[in-house]
Amino acid sequence: MKILVVCLGNICRSPLAKGLLLSKIKERKLDWVVDSAGTGSYHVGQPPHPKSQAVALEHGIDLSNDRAVQLDQWMLDQYDCIIAMDSYNYHDIIRLCQTDQQRNKVYRFLDFVAGAEDKNVPDPYGLGVQHFKNVFKIIDEGCTCLINFYQNQQKI
Repeated sequence: MKILVVCLGNICRSPLAKGLLLSKIKERKLDWVVDSAGTGSYHVGQPPHPKSQAVALEHGIDLSNDRAVQLDQWMLDQYDCIIAMDSYNYHDIIRLCQTDQQRNKVYRFLDFVAGAEDKNVPDPYGLGVQHFKNVFKIIDEGCTCLINFYQNQQKI
C-alpha cells in the first residue's frame, strides 16, 4: 500500500499525518509506504512548521527530516491512495487528475472516520499551539480509521 497525504503547503497537517501513519504502520508491522505533499508551492524545501514538529515530538514522532514538496502529475500514478486534508485540496487534486483511475483513488482524510460530519481537517497555520494539538488529535483518530479500513480491505 502506498499512501500520499496532501494539504496546502505541506508543512502543517500532511507532515503530521505522514508521521502518525508511519508510526502506526510500524507498530502494526505493515509494509506500507507513506509520503506527503502540498497542492501549493509556498513552502517547497522547507521543514514542517515548528509547531507541527513540537506537537509530533510530544508523541515521540520526529518530523525534522521532512521537507515540503509540491504535488505533481506523476504522484497521481505512484500512489494507491491520495488523501486530501480538506475539501479545498481535494478539489485541487481532482482538477490535476487526468484519468478516472487517478480520480478514483482520491479521498478526503476524514472520509475514513465514521460519523465525521465535517470532512475537513482544520488548517492550523498561523494559529496557536493549541490548534496544532487539536489537529494532531483529529489526525491521530483519522490515521487509525484509515489503517483499519485498508487492513479490512473494504471499499468506500
